Amino acid sequence: MGVVLLSDSVGATHKITGVQIARQPEPAFQKAIHVMEKPVFQEKQRLYLQGTAESQRQVFEKWQEVLTRQQQIKEREFLDKALAIHKANKDLQEQADRLTQTALDYQNLGETENALKYHLQALEIYRQTKDLFKQAKTLSSIGLVYSSRGDRPSFES
Repeated sequence: MGVVLLSDSVGATHKITGVQIARQPEPAFQKAIHVMEKPVFQEKQRLYLQGTAESQRQVFEKWQEVLTRQQQIKEREFLDKALAIHKANKDLQEQADRLTQTALDYQNLGETENALKYHLQALEIYRQTKDLFKQAKTLSSIGLVYSSRGDRPSFES
């Protein structure tokens, strides 16, 4: 849409037409941020009102926590988009790599069920593509997830 500005000297008339701009739906990661921020924001407010140096330090830490969460959610959204593109292109190697990255992100967050789900999907693709090196790395990552949970399952190749 372009806009042309004309002065009164050219004798132009204007007509206002109804222009509606559709509000874009809020991305999923922004919705998740709002849900997560509420309790953290309430805690920040409580600490801020205390007014002590220690409470101010804790307010700063809460802000860092919110920013870290926001970044993690955005990263996950981009990984999901990349995965969809690789699936559409039938690029198995890149699909598996994105699944692995998503699994590692979940692993770092301590979300072991999601980490396992994505690691196992990646492992299946690495087996299809006969990538032995990445199969070994993925099995190692799966073992670390189980170990962090205290589980000791046995794997069959």
